[in-house]
Amino acid sequence: MLRYVPQIGVPRNPSPWLRLGGDVAALIHGPWLSVSNFLCAEFCPPRAALWTLVISGGYLDTVIVVLSAILLFRLYRSVLYDR
Repeated sequence: MLRYVPQIGVPRNPSPWLRLGGDVAALIHGPWLSVSNFLCAEFCPPRAALWTLVISGGYLDTVIVVLSAILLFRLYRSVLYDR
């Protein structure tokens, strides 16, 4: 449909910082994916319940990351300006 489809995603040779960010994101989202895989293998719940768990876990992870970044930024500023 589109003449020139934009290529979105990770570049072929990502920078080390981009790789580190991807690794941290995978590490943060890993527990929720493991819980949903365990539930699927043991109890076979409906797909909507699994998606709800994964999506709410992703939102919770995002909130935790943002609050951690704010806390680290405030801590850095307090150490920097207390000198």
